Amino acid sequence: MLPNVSSHLLVSTHVFLELLHYGVWIVALPLIGATGAVWSVRTIPLARHRRGWPKLIGAVLVCGLFLVALLWIGFSANYALTRDVYFAVAIAHVLAEAPFLLRMI
Repeated sequence: MLPNVSSHLLVSTHVFLELLHYGVWIVALPLIGATGAVWSVRTIPLARHRRGWPKLIGAVLVCGLFLVALLWIGFSANYALTRDVYFAVAIAHVLAEAPFLLRMI
């Protein structure tokens, strides 16, 4: 840990940064690419294009909602285990995303 730094401050900072991160991915980016009703699956280019995958896009969105519900249940049942699993996935996500972000520089 960092000396003279409250663990509450570290957790609060982390939560704030996660909120910004997910806010950009879930709210800002869809608004930038919006071509109609913002939360309609038919406005997603791959879902509306005739050679796209509308059923796959819908299934991915439903699976995402299922995973969110599963995380909430997991945090309620066993916080420590769910936290460890969540952070393992989050670290893998950052490691997978980093090369693309570095290439953009």
